[in-house]
Parts: sequence; structure tokens; C-alpha cells
Amino acid sequence: LYVSAGNGTRYQCAHNVEHFTQAGNYVFTYKAQYRLEVASQYGSPSGADWYDEGRTAYAGLAANETSGPEGVRYVFVKWEGDASGQGMVSDPIIMDRAKKAVATWKTQYRLLFSFDPVGIFLPSTVWFDEGSVADFSAIERTNGTDARYVFSEWTGDYAGTSAQGSLKMDGPKSVTAKYKAQFLLTLAFS
Repeated sequence: LYVSAGNGTRYQCAHNVEHFTQAGNYVFTYKAQYRLEVASQYGSPSGADWYDEGRTAYAGLAANETSGPEGVRYVFVKWEGDASGQGMVSDPIIMDRAKKAVATWKTQYRLLFSFDPVGIFLPSTVWFDEGSVADFSAIERTNGTDARYVFSEWTGDYAGTSAQGSLKMDGPKSVTAKYKAQFLLTLAFS
């Protein structure tokens, strides 16, 4: 039924059994088939199989984002090798030889923002590419008629008294914006 030629190529004989009732000749016809290999570090790849010569194949992923350790995730970027495209399903791949589709991924790290005292703002999370610089800023003061909070400093993976800061994202990070309470003193003169 199949004859392997190596290197991701084989030949298939669709009708490999013939019955004879008398002497004669019969030609067994084979068609070329090529192997599509789909490689991905994450995301449950699909599409790897044997395809008839000239057929169109597609490589695919079940998910374009995968969680890693705490504060780390992996995000699909694009297809490379013998495939192209940036979607979860590759651009069409014409099977004229054995081919390999490779999904490339990037690592992202979480930057977690919290506030002290707790409750003046909601905590938030922002994701940044590995090696990028995260620029961030704090609200300098809250609104209030008799009382307000004023930014005083950053603590955690970044320290400073300026409302603006930046961090190189070489791993998961967390920063806390600390605020101090201020109260209105009204002076009345008579």
C-alpha cells in the first residue's frame, strides 16, 4: 500500500490488490505523498499528516496563548519554516515536497500594580514582552473636598519618589504605589 522513499516522502497505491482469472498484466499505480510536520512548543499544534502531492494543507493551534509559571505567559507570534501567517491557522501550504511548519512564540511577564492604602484604587495587571521596558506612572493625587491621598513613593521591584517609573521586564514584577493622607485645614479669621 505504501512505499517509503525517506525524507518525508512516500508513494501510495490506492488499489494494491488485483484478482486474476487468467494470465495477464496489471499496472499498479502509485501517487506521491508528502509529510507535513507541525512543530510548536505550546498550543497543541494540528495539521501534521501525509498529504497527496499538490494538495493544500494547513497548520493550526488550539490556543494562541499559554500560561507558564506564576506571572509568565507565552503568546503565539507567527508561522515560520515552510509555513507563513500570523493567525492560529497558517496560510495555505502547497504540498509539493515534505514540509515543516514551525509556530514561534514570545514570552511575556506580568507587571502587577497595587496601592497602599488598599482600596483607593483597584489593583491592575499589565503584560510586557520579555526584555522590554515598562514605563508606568501613578495618579499624583485623588480628588476630595476635605481629605485626599497624595502619591509619596514606589515600593517593590521599583523604588522611587517620582510618580513616573520604568522597569526592564526580565521576569514577573510587582510595584506598589504608596499614598499619604492629607486633610483640609480651614482657617477662619474674625
